[in-house]
Order: sequence, then structure tokens, then C-alpha cells
Amino acid sequence: MNESTLLPSHEINKKILASFYDVYKGIIYENKKITLSTNDGVLIARVKEIVRMEGDSNYTKIFFKKGDSLFISKTLKDFENQLMDYQFERIHKSHLINLNYVTKYYKNDGGRVLMEDGAIIAVSTRKKEKLLARLMLL
Repeated sequence: MNESTLLPSHEINKKILASFYDVYKGIIYENKKITLSTNDGVLIARVKEIVRMEGDSNYTKIFFKKGDSLFISKTLKDFENQLMDYQFERIHKSHLINLNYVTKYYKNDGGRVLMEDGAIIAVSTRKKEKLLARLMLL
């Protein structure tokens, strides 16, 4: 092997660290839980089980992988701040989605996503570029 094809050691270290970080984020995502205050108590839910969230004023409806949903007295912005490091993306003023459950992106009508639960959600014009960039990284 010729020396010009070898990467400098600092470039190798960056690649190794990036790989470890990706593995670490995956482990954290697999185990991350959030607490959801309900009328009758507190539900502890795994983040990876949340497909999407739909905001309505000071309330958020959470849709889970198993098909059930829950209405929580908390804003979508609060959840966005809490979940931004866990593959969630705000794609519209009223929608926060788990990127791991996106099955298709439609270019027509300004952009829409199809979620595994069958929901088709519009993507706002100003959120489209960031969404597409994040989907390409999955």
C-alpha cells in the first residue's frame, strides 16, 4: 500500500470517535424513557415506541408503535426540546415525528411523509430541507 493512500492519524481518530459516538447514541436511544403525566398517574414510555406527536395548543397527542395514543397536557415544543437528540424532527408547527418510523417521503403537494402507522403528514416548506438531510443520514 502506498503512503499517500493512508489517512493521517488525526483523521483516523476522528472516524473512530464518530463511530463510537454513533454506537453510543444508538444504545441511548434503545434505552431512553420519558415520563408522561396522565389524569390517573405517570406513564413511563420508551422513546423508541413513540411514532409521532401531534400538537394542539397546550396539548399533545402521542401515537405509539402498538397503535394506541395518549393525550398529554404539555406543548409540542416541550417534547421537541426533550427529544431532539433521539431521531425526532419537527416537520410542521403541529407535528413532531420519529424519523425511524418514516416509510416514504412524497415530493408532491409541497412534501409529505408516510409514517408506519399509516399517517400521511404535510411537511412545512421551511422544515423540508432539514428533514431531507436527516432522512439521508439514517
